Amino acid sequence: MEGIKGNLLKQIVLENLRVQEPSKEEVLKVQRITVRYSLLHFLLRRNLLSSIQEIRVSSPKVYLTRDRKGLWNVEKIYKVKKITPEKIPQIVATLKIDSGEVILLDYFKSPLKPPFQKVFKSISASLISSDYPFLILSLKGLDERQKEIKVKGKINLSSSCLNLDLYLHSWNLPSLGNYLVDKDKTSVKFKGGRFDLNLHLSSDLAFSQPDYQGEIQLRGAGVNLFKDSLPLRDIEGRLYFTNQGVSSEDLGGSLREAKFKVRGVAHNFASPQFDLDLVCSNLSLGELSRGDSCRGDSLESLSKLKPEGKADLSLRLKGEVTDPKITGQITIRKGGFLGQKVNQVSLSFKYYQRQLELSEGLAVLAGGEIFGGGWVDLSGDRPKILVSLISKDLNSSELPLLQRLSPQLRLRGNLGGETIISSASPLKVWGRVEVKKGEIQGVDLKKGEAVFAYQQKEIFLRGFRGEKEGAEIAGSGKIKLGENLDLKLRMNEFDLKEFKRITNFAWLSDYQLKGSANFLGRL
Repeated sequence: MEGIKGNLLKQIVLENLRVQEPSKEEVLKVQRITVRYSLLHFLLRRNLLSSIQEIRVSSPKVYLTRDRKGLWNVEKIYKVKKITPEKIPQIVATLKIDSGEVILLDYFKSPLKPPFQKVFKSISASLISSDYPFLILSLKGLDERQKEIKVKGKINLSSSCLNLDLYLHSWNLPSLGNYLVDKDKTSVKFKGGRFDLNLHLSSDLAFSQPDYQGEIQLRGAGVNLFKDSLPLRDIEGRLYFTNQGVSSEDLGGSLREAKFKVRGVAHNFASPQFDLDLVCSNLSLGELSRGDSCRGDSLESLSKLKPEGKADLSLRLKGEVTDPKITGQITIRKGGFLGQKVNQVSLSFKYYQRQLELSEGLAVLAGGEIFGGGWVDLSGDRPKILVSLISKDLNSSELPLLQRLSPQLRLRGNLGGETIISSASPLKVWGRVEVKKGEIQGVDLKKGEAVFAYQQKEIFLRGFRGEKEGAEIAGSGKIKLGENLDLKLRMNEFDLKEFKRITNFAWLSDYQLKGSANFLGRL
């Protein structure tokens, strides 16, 4: 320090005090420290500390710096030890601080980037010890955006206990949230918004086992999840927290056009567990799978289905972050997949240990309905699928996906039947199809049915049979999509004119055929 002056009978003044770490980097600068004391008390008691009445610190400037190794500068000059009551001197003075400033620089959180910096100014504080062994603390200050910080508390010197209440009002969420949360590890990034904080802290004086609780009020907050795949905006609500976990009753926000609400609890920060209910309405499937929101593996898979429409989603998430149990329901209105329009889709599902169970599935499309459920195993390199579907009264002309899969089959009419999908890559399907008032390969049918299997762009037919106005057709074989077909057919009482039109044989073009015939052969 530069000097000491004052009336030695009443007070002394320490001017321009500085504290440095071994590398000469400044830790503390104080313009003036004024110590008022009672000389008479000192002469009578022979105790210097108990004779001090007031300590006033003017314009202190504190530099808190953490290096790239994670070591704070104050640790280099003072090692915090366990503080016991017998080591605490009996000081009855009042400590006052005015025009203080704290500058925080942290290189450890972002070693390859500019350091995180936070500045607190206009700090005023008081520590009153008139009610010994209790010290009453009060502090006010502003951050660089002129947002207020308040701290009130009580320290019990006889038991080394500290109780503090911290208040932050209308603070910028990204500046603090992105510092406290590692976005590279959590895939969480804060974008805009403000928050109020009420925090109660209980601890010993060395902060070895702090206990805290409080609440955060969010206003207009934004959070990007999963590497910016899910941009949540306009988040409003309260979060209640302790050192054991966090909970919410009314947290809500938006995901583009969709609105969501979350309630529940997450606890055990060392090994996070949660029990949450999520409700989301008016979720756009097309927006979810396009553009910047399609960077995660799961969303990239979703984008290949080209989903359209609006969805309502309800989820229950329970368990550990690394192995959650998820149950829920989804309803899609006026949507579509792979160009197939659907009026409505509803589905219940359960997910646990990379196993997905599907139930109560209903799709209303093409004038009919599809019911189904199944199971998906996501534990391997490729998903394993076993899905069972029952269809009813589907109009084939409204099934563009079917027409693209089998243009050679020329299947038309009202369709129904049962289908089982047993593999996704390569796709394997088998089942039974029914046709009413339809057409197969140009043959008009009153009704027909077939057992089929599909694999690697080939359709295998077995037990195919159809009826039309007293005639009957039956057969089996295979159709290789985009290339050829090979069918064994049996026709009874078949109209020869129909036969001529279907086969389109050149040598029959000059003949007029009448009547009906039976036919056994290969097409």
